[in-house]
Amino acid sequence: SNASNIHATIYDLSGKVIKSFEYEQKYPGQHQLIWDTKNNNGDAVATGLYFISLSSENRTTNKKVLYLK
Repeated sequence: SNASNIHATIYDLSGKVIKSFEYEQKYPGQHQLIWDTKNNNGDAVATGLYFISLSSENRTTNKKVLYLK
């Protein structure tokens, strides 16, 4: 299979973008995303529920994440 660009975006419950990640040319298979629990401005986020959207050129997956300190 071919490699594709991967985008990961973390949203809060209101749908606001908290953090964006972009990875170029990943091949199909398992990959790891490490989030330092900071937003795009570098500020620490509050505990709570977040949504992560992972998308490639032909697929999008959404997951819920509970962040607890």
